[in-house]
This record gives sequence, C-alpha cells and structure tokens, in this order.
Amino acid sequence: MKRWFTDSNIRLLAVLMLISLLIFSASHQFTVTDEIDWTDVFFDGFIIVQMIFWLFILSLIFDASPEYRLVRIGIALNFIAYVTDLMDEFYDIEGMLSSIEPMGQTVGTLLISIGMFSYYIRSRQKIDEILVQNETFYKESIIDSLTKLYNRQYFHKAYQIYMENTKNPSSVLVLIDVDDFKRINDSLGHYQGDQTLITVANAIKDSVNLGTAIRYGGDEFLVFYEKGSLSTVESDMENLMTRLKTFNQTHNVSLSIGITKQRVGEDYTSYFQRVDSAMYKAKDLGKNQIYID
Repeated sequence: MKRWFTDSNIRLLAVLMLISLLIFSASHQFTVTDEIDWTDVFFDGFIIVQMIFWLFILSLIFDASPEYRLVRIGIALNFIAYVTDLMDEFYDIEGMLSSIEPMGQTVGTLLISIGMFSYYIRSRQKIDEILVQNETFYKESIIDSLTKLYNRQYFHKAYQIYMENTKNPSSVLVLIDVDDFKRINDSLGHYQGDQTLITVANAIKDSVNLGTAIRYGGDEFLVFYEKGSLSTVESDMENLMTRLKTFNQTHNVSLSIGITKQRVGEDYTSYFQRVDSAMYKAKDLGKNQIYID
C-alpha cells in the first residue's frame, strides 16, 4: 500500500517552506499596503493549503514516473506563486519578486497539464494492454489449443445460455468419433495423431454451415446446431466424410457419427446420452458411417 507521507514529500514541503520564508523576508523591504483585501488573503491561503493537500494526495495516485515529477514541479511553482501573491496583499511588492506570481502560475499550470495529460495517455495504453491480455486469456480458456475449435467448457456454457434464452429449443447435436484413433497413434506416432485431429477439425469447420464445432475431448468432436433439420445436418456430415477422402488415401481415417434432435422437455444428460448411443450405434454397424437417432 502506498504511503502519502513519504520522505520525498516531506523534503519538498521543507524546501517550499524555506522558499516561503525567503519570500516573506524579502517582502519586508517593500511598503505596507494601505488596505488589505481579506477576501483575497483567505483565497490565497486556501489555494496554498490546496497545493499542499494535492502534493500529498497525488503521491497515492501516481507511480514514480516522469509525469508525476512534472506535476510535483507544477504544484511547487503554483505554491510559490500563491505565497508571493499572499505577501502582495500585505506589501506593495515590485521588481523581480513581483514576476514570480504570473510566471509560477503559468509555468506551473502548464507542467501540471502536461503531466496529467501524459499520465492519462499512459494509463489508457495500460488499460488497452490489459483488455487485450484479458481477451487473449478468455480465448485461450474456451479454445482447444491443438485444433483451434471451441472446447467442452465453452460448449457447456453456450448450451446453458441457449436453453435460458430459447422458449422452444429445437437444436440438433452431432457426436463425431475418429475410428481406431489409438491404432493411428500407436502405428504412426503421436505427432501424426495430432495432425490427424487437426485435419479432422479443419474438415468439420469447412463442412458445417450453421453449427458450432467443438473438440469435446480426445478424438471426439461435437457439432451443435441451435436450429436445423436432421436432413440438413446429415448433408453437412456427408460433406465432412467426402472432404476426408483425400486424407484417407494416405492415412485411412474414418469417422463414426451420431446425430440426434432435441426433444421437448429433455434435459442435457438425456440429450447427450442419446447422441452418444447414436455414435456407438454407427460403430456397431461397421464404423465409417452416420447414424441418426
């Protein structure tokens, strides 16, 4: 936690007090004014107290930056200017001492403005960097690092939002499993296994028009259609299997695909169990095919 009563602030305040005493001493050489405007006296005194207040408070807001140094110098110059103006209420100050007030206020205010504006720009840049980092972290939390598809966590959240905002849900769910994927890993190695999953994922993305592609885990993929007919979804899956034919010429990869449509009042557990059963039914029937529940 930052401390406002720092050694730096104490030293600066001591210097300002010393300068104030010098100005007070120098003012005695001039003629005392005939009439004192106590309104201006109280105003100048109030501003001087404000300068001291902001000197300490801003140390809690700013870090040790060039902008903070500019603001501190600007406050110090304004402090000196108002001390001179305060003495001018009691004495008819002339000469070089009389020029301190306008110069101090002008230069001090300019330095404060430059420091505050620079700090604002730097703060905005930091905020933008944090927003970009947060966006990156969020994407990493919902995107599968290997296939670049959405992951299971994203799907569960998206499905929950879909159910909360849809009065009559009529979604279609597709479960895709790479046939004999263990054999690919064991015979060709894990690198080639990863390349196979990437190829399948890209083929799914290119084949699905209205659905959301998800890597559910391992060699299993989901496609979630918020709306759609079974025939349209089946057509997408046939396109998917067609796209893999070129890849199959060298790697012999096939898919078992289960498709099911959401029923009225059905919860997610039952819904997923049905599409899971449909996918295993496709495997039982000889793999490399589509089964619709």
